[in-house]
Amino acid sequence: MAEERMAAKARRAGQALGALLALTAVAGCGNGQAKVGPPEVFVEGPVAKEVTDFVAFTGRTEASASVEVRSLVSGYLRKAHFADGAIVERGDVLFETEGRGRRAEVARAEADLQQAEARFQRLNRDSWRARKLWPTAAMSKEEADKVLGEQDETGAEVAEARAALDLARLNLGHTRICAPIGGQIGRRSIDPGNLIKADETVLATIVSLGPIRACFDLDERTLLKLWRAGPTCEGRTVVQLGLADEQGFSLTGALDFLDNRVDPRTGTLRVRVVVESSQHLLSPGMFVRARFPVGPPHRALLVPQQAVGTDQGESFAYVLDDEDEVTYRHVTVGPVFDGWQVVKTGLAPQDRVVVGELQRVRPGTKVVPRRRGKENGPAR
Repeated sequence: MAEERMAAKARRAGQALGALLALTAVAGCGNGQAKVGPPEVFVEGPVAKEVTDFVAFTGRTEASASVEVRSLVSGYLRKAHFADGAIVERGDVLFETEGRGRRAEVARAEADLQQAEARFQRLNRDSWRARKLWPTAAMSKEEADKVLGEQDETGAEVAEARAALDLARLNLGHTRICAPIGGQIGRRSIDPGNLIKADETVLATIVSLGPIRACFDLDERTLLKLWRAGPTCEGRTVVQLGLADEQGFSLTGALDFLDNRVDPRTGTLRVRVVVESSQHLLSPGMFVRARFPVGPPHRALLVPQQAVGTDQGESFAYVLDDEDEVTYRHVTVGPVFDGWQVVKTGLAPQDRVVVGELQRVRPGTKVVPRRRGKENGPAR
């Protein structure tokens, strides 16, 4: 029995070895028949276009005018005449404070003025008689001087009472708080019934609806480039602006202000751009990207951005020679325009540049080139 089991085991081992040899032979025949050809790659020729070099910065928008509404007199807030977020015109009444006390002050100032004027009229008549009687010795010089002096003092009291009345009327007018500028008002920061302090309590904030401005901090190198480049359009430096939800630059503006000194702590200069037409897309405090031109328009070669790779901080491109073999080219790049990379050095107009999937090929590899289709390059 033991000999029969050993014989059966030997037969099974021989059958397994035969099957393995058969599979190896089949696999060897298959490798000999299936030959892998050269990989296919997309190629594109550089496009010559007129471009303008630029530098990009980020900044924030701000309103052309912003005012914190405060009261010029203290008192209890009685009424608010606007809805939060409404559009207001200059001079519109926004708030009212309690005015009964101010009206009483006006009435008292009017009474004081009438009293002073009546006394002045009486002393005016006394002074007229004193001037008549003193030369005839019917009145002593001391009495005449006293009457004339009291008239002068009363004249000053009349002027003081008139100024007090003007101040009381002015304070009464300040119980109606009006909009100092036109624009959009925010929410009120205090409700009616609360006490407000003069020149201290902020009631609301108004921002103008005029041109929106965007502020940026430029470094010294870029600042010198801008100064040397000069204006780009009709005496103005035109700047392109992009919003947070877009890749491109849909808005344009003009540089209208440069600060008078560079901040020595940061080495930057604050500049301001006025947005020409925002279609009400911008509000103060929004994030924006800006593209500043730093030179005149010039001709340049551009390739799709996917055609340029980086290796240890150096830019490169793969170019096909006459035998469709991949060659390595070190290139110097410039800015990107709508997905097209400016190549300053390293490429010629007649080159065939590999576009995309640069990790699939290596220098010296023979490939099958395929054209991506007719491309006209970036639209600028």
